Amino acid sequence: MNRFDGGRGVDINKAYCGIDCSACPVYIATINDDDDLRRKTAKEWGVLYNRKFNEEDILCYGCKSQRLFFLCAKCDIRECNVNKGIDTCSQCNKYPCDRIEKLYNWIEKNGF
Repeated sequence: MNRFDGGRGVDINKAYCGIDCSACPVYIATINDDDDLRRKTAKEWGVLYNRKFNEEDILCYGCKSQRLFFLCAKCDIRECNVNKGIDTCSQCNKYPCDRIEKLYNWIEKNGF
C-alpha cells in the first residue's frame, strides 16, 4: 500500500506531510489494540531507526491527534504546519520546502 501522496487533500488520517496515518503500523496496532503488531513494529522500526523501541512506544492515534508516536511528536514538519494553522504542506506558499523534500527523498530511499 502506498502511504505517500505528496500532502494533497485534507483528511484527519493524513499526516501534515501527506503520509496516510491509517496505513501506519503504529496507528493500526493502536486502533486494533494489537500487541503482536506492536512487537513486530517495535522490532522492525528499531532496525530502521537504529534504536530500541518497546511495545509501549508503539502507540499513536495519528499525526493530528493528541496522542502521538514520540517520533511524530518531535516532527518539525508537523510543528511547522501547526504553527501556520494549515492542514497539509501543500497548503503552504513555500511548498515544497527543503524539509518536505528531505522527507520525500527518505521515503523513496527506504520504501516507506
